[in-house]
Amino acid sequence: MDLAFKNAIYFLIVGGIAWVLSFFMFSSWMISATRQSIKFRTSYFNCILSQDIAWHDTNNPATMSSKISNDAIQIQNGIGEKFGTLIMFVSMFINGIGVGFIYGWKMSLVMLAGLPFLGIGAFIMIWSVTEGQLKVNEVNLEGGGLAEENITNIKTIKSLIAENFIHNRYYDVVIKAQVVIKKYGLFVGFGLGCTFFFMFLDYALAFYYGAKLVGELEYNDNTGENYKVGDVLTIFFAVLIGGFALGQATPALKSITQARVSMNNYLQVAA
Repeated sequence: MDLAFKNAIYFLIVGGIAWVLSFFMFSSWMISATRQSIKFRTSYFNCILSQDIAWHDTNNPATMSSKISNDAIQIQNGIGEKFGTLIMFVSMFINGIGVGFIYGWKMSLVMLAGLPFLGIGAFIMIWSVTEGQLKVNEVNLEGGGLAEENITNIKTIKSLIAENFIHNRYYDVVIKAQVVIKKYGLFVGFGLGCTFFFMFLDYALAFYYGAKLVGELEYNDNTGENYKVGDVLTIFFAVLIGGFALGQATPALKSITQARVSMNNYLQVAA
């Protein structure tokens, strides 16, 4: 009972430290990202103003405000708490795998055998997010420009009784965005489904192999004793937490990928 109480105190202390450090980490990343986003919007606007007449002839001025706003939000998300979250989950993955190898390298290697398959699913998902974001941004800019242009000229539209015509044009743009989202959403779902399928398949293999090590009294080179149930559970949960951390890093990686796409838009204007 005393040992359990002592361990509970340790967990309470670790939890308190994690709370304080998480507060400072997320607040720092968010404050930094907000400040950089303000600088980015100003720089983006100045770059557009400095373009020559020919550039404005090939780019719809009505879409510029929407483009600056959308790209700034994506970049702020990518360099803000999402980036800190990615670092945190990658660290959890590395440390979880490290603890697993410390307690038993054989079972850790078996669990790591599924990582290449997890990587395939993650690659499909990241590719789908990147390509889909590019296509959706193009359609959203078209729709935003159309809406801004017609709202500015709403009196002319009213006088010509052209509300239905403008509505149908905007509806076609919305449908186009819906088709793009559905198309790439299927690929994203397929990639995520593959990731979780191979993840649970890996866990099933780990339980089977762990039971085999304990049942056959396999010698553990790390501890100098035979594999025990405690060793198997420690390895399993260490690698399990590391694997879950890698999976939880995917949404953060998605935001960073979207931020890279938006930054590329800015660099094309600033070049």
